[in-house]
Amino acid sequence: MPKRPVLIELSQSPTPEEGIVFESSAAPFRTGFSMAAADVPHLPGLEIDPSFPAVAIPPPVSSGAPTESMRFSLEAVDEDPGATVLVRGFMDESEVESFAASPTMQPGVRAIFADALIEPCPTCINSPAVGNAARVASALCVSKLKAASMTGTGVLLAIVDTGINLPYLRSLGLTPNFNSSRSWVPQVAPGMPPLVPGNLPVDHGTMCAFDALIAAPDSTLIDIAVLLSRRPGRTVMEGLLSDAVLAYSFLQRILTGPRRPGDFHSMVVSNSWGMFQRQWDFPVGHPGNYSDNPNHPFNRIVGRLAQAGADILFAAGNCGHECPDSRCGTEIDQGIYGANSHADVLSVAGVDLNKNRVGYSTRGPGRLTNQKPDIASFTHFRGSGVYRVDGGTSAATPVAAGVVAAVRSRFPVGPGATPAMLRNAVKRLSEDKGTLGFDFEYGWGVISGCKLSQMSGFTTGVGGDPVAGGPQPFEVGGEMTTDEQFMEALASFREPGTDVAAAAPDVCGTYKKVKPVLQGIVPFLKLIPNIGKPAAKAIETLMAGLDSFCGTSPVSSAFSLESWAGGDFASALSEFEQPGGSEAAAATVDICATYKKVKPILEGLLPFLALIPNIGKPVVAALKALMAALDAHCVTV
Repeated sequence: MPKRPVLIELSQSPTPEEGIVFESSAAPFRTGFSMAAADVPHLPGLEIDPSFPAVAIPPPVSSGAPTESMRFSLEAVDEDPGATVLVRGFMDESEVESFAASPTMQPGVRAIFADALIEPCPTCINSPAVGNAARVASALCVSKLKAASMTGTGVLLAIVDTGINLPYLRSLGLTPNFNSSRSWVPQVAPGMPPLVPGNLPVDHGTMCAFDALIAAPDSTLIDIAVLLSRRPGRTVMEGLLSDAVLAYSFLQRILTGPRRPGDFHSMVVSNSWGMFQRQWDFPVGHPGNYSDNPNHPFNRIVGRLAQAGADILFAAGNCGHECPDSRCGTEIDQGIYGANSHADVLSVAGVDLNKNRVGYSTRGPGRLTNQKPDIASFTHFRGSGVYRVDGGTSAATPVAAGVVAAVRSRFPVGPGATPAMLRNAVKRLSEDKGTLGFDFEYGWGVISGCKLSQMSGFTTGVGGDPVAGGPQPFEVGGEMTTDEQFMEALASFREPGTDVAAAAPDVCGTYKKVKPVLQGIVPFLKLIPNIGKPAAKAIETLMAGLDSFCGTSPVSSAFSLESWAGGDFASALSEFEQPGGSEAAAATVDICATYKKVKPILEGLLPFLALIPNIGKPVVAALKALMAALDAHCVTV
C-alpha cells in the first residue's frame, strides 16, 4: 500500500508511555534531538523516519497575536514552554486522512500535518533573455549602493535551495565569501558519499547564489541545501517541507547563538522554491493542511525565524496564467501558497529589465496573507550561465535578497531596524507598476536599489523609540510620517456614520489629526501621470498655509492621479502647473484665500481616492473633515 510523508507534532514533555523521549545536546547549531522509533506513540500504518531528528517548534499561532514587528527579539526564542516536538514519518494512504483529522485521539499526539513536496521555481518559457547581469546591476543602482556602504558586509546570505558550487562561481570571476560551518545539508543514505556545502552540483542553487551576489558582493554566503533529494527515484531538484523545518531550526540557532567579535550582524534568507503538487498537501480546511494554514509547523517556524531577526524572502511562484510551469497543473493563478505568502516574509514576483511582469509570475492573493506578492524583482536575464537564462521568480528572489543584504550592511538588524521595518522600507520605496498602489501582479512595485541607497535610517517615534515604519521617504521639511502615524490617523476616520458636515470649525484641531494622512498620501499622488505633480503642489500649498495659520512647522509633500476632466478641477489645477511656485510664500496668504483655490482640486481627488483599496474610505473621510472645518471657518471670518 502506498505511503504518504507526514509530520507528527508531539507533546514536548509527555510521560514516557505517552510521547517521545528526547535528550538535548550542547553541540552548537544542532537542529534536533536524538530519539528512537519506539519512543513515538503507536499509530496504525505509521513508519517513523529514524534519520529525522525531533525538532522543537514554536506554539501555534493564536488569533490576534502580535505582529512580528511588535515581538522582535534577539534573544533565544526556542525556550518556549508552549513549544512542541516534530518528527517525520510515513503513513498508509488509507490511514492518513482519518488520523490527521482527529490526532488528539492518540495520547501524546498534538497534530498530523502534510509533509508537502517542494520544488524550485525555474523559468518555464523559451523567450530570449532580456539583458544581462550587468544591466541588472545598473537597474538596481549597485554603484550607488556601494557608495552608500551597502555591499553586504557583515551579512549572512542564506541560499535555501539545491546547493552552491563555489568553484563554478569562481570560474566566473566572482570571489564570494563563504561559511561552511554555518551551512546545512541533508543526511545521505548509508554508503553514499557525504554532501559538502559549497561543493554541490552546479544547478539551481548556484544560479541563485550568483544572482544574490549582484547587489551584495561582500555578503557571506551560507549553503542551505534543502532541495537535495533524500528519496530514491526522485529528481535532485526537490525536497520535503520536513527538511525545510530542520534547516530553519538550524538557521535560528545560528542567529540566536553566541558570536565572536566582528562576526556577522544580520541574516538574509533567500527561498526560490515552493509547493507545486497540491496532491502532497491536505485539503484546505483540513487541520493538517500547509497551503492555507498558519499553524502548519513550517509556517510557524518561519515566523519564529523572522522574530529572531532574519530577513526572509520567498518566490511568489511560476503559475501565472500566460505561461504557467507544467507542474502547476490546473491550478493557474490560484494564489501564493504557504510560507511563500507568510506575513513576515517578502514575497517576490518577477519582472524583466523593462519592468514588465513576466507571464509566469504567480499573481496574488496570498493564502496566508492576502496582500501578496509584496514586491517585484528582475528576472529572465543572461547571468550565471547555469541555464540559458536566469529566470523564474527563482532568479527574482535572490536578486531582491541581495539588495536587502546590501541595505543590512549599513543598517544591521536590531530593535530600531527590525525585519518588519526593513520590509516596509523595501515596499514603500519600490517603483509603482500596474495599478496605482498595491496590486496582485507587482505587489507595491519593483524593488528600487536606487531609492534604498538614499536611506538615512529607519523611523523613530517620540523620544527615539523605534516605530515599525519605513525609512525616510516621507521625510519632508524635517518632519516624518511613519506607517504607524499614518494608520493611527486613519483609524479615527474609519468609524462608519461619521457626520462630516457637522464637524466643528476647529481648523487647527482637525488639521492636526488629518496632517499625517496628507503627508502619507502625498508621495503616492506624485506618481500619477499629468496631473499628479500640480495636484500635489496644491495640497502642499494648503498644508504650508495651515502650518503658518496654526503655528506648526511647515512641511512639503505630494500625491499623483490619473488624468481628470472637469472645469473647476482643471482650472484650479492650472494655477499649480508652473514650476517655481513657493509653498512657503503661500504661508503668508490668508488661509481662506488659499483654501478657495485648492478646494476644487480636493473635490476632484475625492472620487479617485475612494477607490484605493483598504485605506481609500478613511482617507476621503479625513479630507472631508478638514474641508468641513475650513468651510465653517471661512464662512465665519
